[in-house]
Amino acid sequence: MSLEVISWVSVVDDLIKIAGGGLVGGGFSYLQLRQSQSFNEKSRKEERFYKNQDERKAVYGEFLSLSTSLLREYEYHQWEPFGSDAKEYYSLLNRAQMISPDFIRKELADTYDYISVSCGSNHLSVDGKVYSNAARSISRLQAFMHKDVTAIYSSDLT
Repeated sequence: MSLEVISWVSVVDDLIKIAGGGLVGGGFSYLQLRQSQSFNEKSRKEERFYKNQDERKAVYGEFLSLSTSLLREYEYHQWEPFGSDAKEYYSLLNRAQMISPDFIRKELADTYDYISVSCGSNHLSVDGKVYSNAARSISRLQAFMHKDVTAIYSSDLT
């Protein structure tokens, strides 16, 4: 049997191969971890988007329903400005505004104003214009809300 003499070149060569393999393996592990974390973050954002959208659907539906019922209920008589209906409506407006994007907030405020004026006025004395403006405002708000709650998630939104 012969004894091989290991030269320093051979040792350095083996060291470079082992270190290079470790660096390549570590690099791929790092990239895979980053991709996995990125995917998980996007999934959480998408889940949160649709959860918020469901919450908005419920509040928007309540607001539209109450707007329409108040408009019908107070068509020929006035409501009490500080009565329970007015307080409930104002409270629902605040809930809706807190979870709405800016383009909905303006429409919510306009509809609230139209409904408040309509319920607090005598429709017969203004030729029904107040009533029809309020009804149109509800329809316009409904169109904006529909656009908001049927939007599809896009990573550009976050």
